[in-house]
Amino acid sequence: MEGWNSYSLGEICQDISYGYTASATKRNTGCKFLRITDIQDAHIDWASVPYCEITKSEFEKNKLEIGDIVIARTGNSTGETSIIKDDINAVFASYLIRFRIDRKIANPLYVSFVLRTNDWRNFIESIKGGSAQPGANAKILSTFELTCPPLPLQHRIAEILGALDDKIELNRQMNQTLEQMAQALYKHYFVDDIDPENLPEGWRNGKLEEVVKIRGGGTPSTMESKFWNGSIHWTSPKDLANLKSPFLIDTESKLTELGLKKVSSGLLPIGTVLLSSRAPIGYIAIADIPVAINQGYIAILPDSSFSHQFIYFWLKNNIDLIIQYANGSTFLEISKKAFREIECIIPPNELIQKFIEAVQPQFDLINNSTYEIENLTQTRDYLLPKLISGDFIPSALQTIEQAL
Repeated sequence: MEGWNSYSLGEICQDISYGYTASATKRNTGCKFLRITDIQDAHIDWASVPYCEITKSEFEKNKLEIGDIVIARTGNSTGETSIIKDDINAVFASYLIRFRIDRKIANPLYVSFVLRTNDWRNFIESIKGGSAQPGANAKILSTFELTCPPLPLQHRIAEILGALDDKIELNRQMNQTLEQMAQALYKHYFVDDIDPENLPEGWRNGKLEEVVKIRGGGTPSTMESKFWNGSIHWTSPKDLANLKSPFLIDTESKLTELGLKKVSSGLLPIGTVLLSSRAPIGYIAIADIPVAINQGYIAILPDSSFSHQFIYFWLKNNIDLIIQYANGSTFLEISKKAFREIECIIPPNELIQKFIEAVQPQFDLINNSTYEIENLTQTRDYLLPKLISGDFIPSALQTIEQAL
């Protein structure tokens, strides 16, 4: 197409640099320290990014600026990318490489979207090559070939996809705020001012087995194709690793009816609370779809005495206690038997019902927002390859307006 030119990633950069080597600290030094683990699905939650000690000269050398693109260069995260959107005092760690785009040639946001396409993913997979310790260096990553339209069109494409990304991020932040509000209500009703040695009237001490019904799961043989790629949701804790909502609304893997028969707990209902029971213990979600589970979960059924809203926050508030009941030499795991034996304070049912009524509006909003995020993400991922290849810019504008 006229005006579209092919470049290597290195050719459109004015600077490519490796990051700063230091130890992270929670102490506020005034300088955030971005690491590979702080990048999730191209997103950076700066509130959770730690700090580091750094001299003025090293800070100037490694400072992140708006528009900088950072790419992970080692481990399973090799090729993970993010663009810096915030003006914040931050440097990047040595396992990241900073690509500073020459804005006379390319729009950094446009380039960041190109680095989220299948072309980039395929390029990264070819670099990894099945290595047990995958990795890449700046020279290799710089060879990635991309096509850039004229700058005005790059700006427009970045604007279209960026608007979707911004709406997705806004919804995620809203979900986080709503969940924090609901958690504050949980603590108000069940934690604050409660003395375990002198419980209020109607409260009692007990064990989880008295108030919850739990199930475990299993994994059908992955060697049998007849068990997989069906339409029945099957989850492993991997699905929860980067979950940005209390609700699980989709799974990476799907079972056939034959596969489901190989999972002893069968299909669990909507409202089931999922707790990862090993490697690591502590991923928590509420299934908003009927779902089968693998052996890495303890599933708490929604027809228990505790509501799913209550048990969700009980788990979050008591994860350290749960881990105390775990054991294992290779990695910690909590068994269903040990989970049932966990001692807990059991509030009266009428108070739990009052709590449910108080938090239901927040949970409804979070649920609706979670599905909106999913729809926006699908729209963005559909438009991304089309726009990058120059297809239907005018119709994309209509699509984006409808989505927002």
